Amino acid sequence: MKGIWTLAIVAVLATACSNEQKSEDVGTDVVVEQAAPSLFGEEFNADGAADINSIDPSSIAESDSLDAIVYGTVKEVCQVKGCWMTVVSDADTSQVINVRFKDYGFFVPKDLSGAKIAMNGKAFSEMTPVDELKHYAEDAGKTEEEIELITDPEYQLKFYASGVKIMK
Repeated sequence: MKGIWTLAIVAVLATACSNEQKSEDVGTDVVVEQAAPSLFGEEFNADGAADINSIDPSSIAESDSLDAIVYGTVKEVCQVKGCWMTVVSDADTSQVINVRFKDYGFFVPKDLSGAKIAMNGKAFSEMTPVDELKHYAEDAGKTEEEIELITDPEYQLKFYASGVKIMK
């Protein structure tokens, strides 16, 4: 009886190995690349999106927010998870919007810098404390020397995006 079980196990192993080799011979090692998604978060219509420079930070009181669909170019992305990004205008890179994602519900690719994007959400202004600025600098891969230079809080234009589209 022991010999029958041993023979059965050897036969199963031999069959499994021979099937594996056949699949290699047929060319099953073909790699299929999938296109990167162009939408992150909730779907929205980007037609009529405004340049981020259309948002005037001085017109948004610290306790208010402004619903907006805007576009720009990604300047930086969190290199830890893709959980935040900074976006600048195509026309004037002096205005930077710090973007986080609604309910921490989605992230963007860490290699998105330089991409043209549109985003839907709420713009607002707030004072960002030094510890948070240092945290962002660390996530962005800044050096210790660059991080140590951050000593003052900054009043910043921010955006909570419910959806982000990579524009083609």
